[in-house]
Amino acid sequence: MRILQQKDIIIVITVIAVALIPIFVKKSQAFSNVVLVEVDGKVVMRIENPGRYDVYRNGKRITTVIFNGKEVRVENSTCRLKICEKMGWVKPGGEIICVPNHLIVRFEKSKTDAMTW
Repeated sequence: MRILQQKDIIIVITVIAVALIPIFVKKSQAFSNVVLVEVDGKVVMRIENPGRYDVYRNGKRITTVIFNGKEVRVENSTCRLKICEKMGWVKPGGEIICVPNHLIVRFEKSKTDAMTW
């Protein structure tokens, strides 16, 4: 008596192949090289050029955003745990979130993608 029949092997290989498709197929969402900084749900800064930018909330500096033209990071945050700083450099598609400061740093989604182009 055989444990696996030929049909069983085909089914197993098909299930594994279907499960691995998301790993090999990159979901392409186009992002621009513009960084958006949101505080309290409002965009307070739109960064297009590389540099260091101080971010303020209610007149007090809460953090510094550094943009090198391709990646972004947060430095010198006023929050206690500094988890946003520990995120390091983030590429398009990623986000830096600082809950105590109500801050989100993310790349802007491109207006043009493969479907509209």
